[in-house]
Amino acid sequence: MKATTRAHLSVLFVNLLYAANFSIAKQVMPEFIKPFGFIVIRVIPATVLFFLSAFLLFQIQPMIGKFILPWFGGSPAVWTTCMLVFQVLLFGGYAYAHATTQYLPAGRQLLLHVGLLAFAEVIEQGQRFGPSEFFFFAFFTHHFPIS
Repeated sequence: MKATTRAHLSVLFVNLLYAANFSIAKQVMPEFIKPFGFIVIRVIPATVLFFLSAFLLFQIQPMIGKFILPWFGGSPAVWTTCMLVFQVLLFGGYAYAHATTQYLPAGRQLLLHVGLLAFAEVIEQGQRFGPSEFFFFAFFTHHFPIS
């Protein structure tokens, strides 16, 4: 199994786990655990996961930036643009999480996540990454040629 497939399946598992969280809370809380204890059980692992994901993000971000830097010329502007893109994608992820949790019920969130994961897997199958395959690179070099 490819690493990206494993990553997609792990994200799906986490989403399913969080989707089941509400149902579990309704069954467990009144009889077995007080609300504060249940909140503590949920918050501590979530905190660990958030810090781990932030650590991994800020480890992978510079690594990918250094990897693609030679493709686009290697100037400091390329590095700055790469960091800006990662920060915009991070903000977009926060906006996506906010929008889905505020405006979609749990069942539609699950369908949306599964659909997006399936779409990403279909797009990823058989792709080889390089500067010529990036749509944005092709778009900007066509419309804004570098002389």
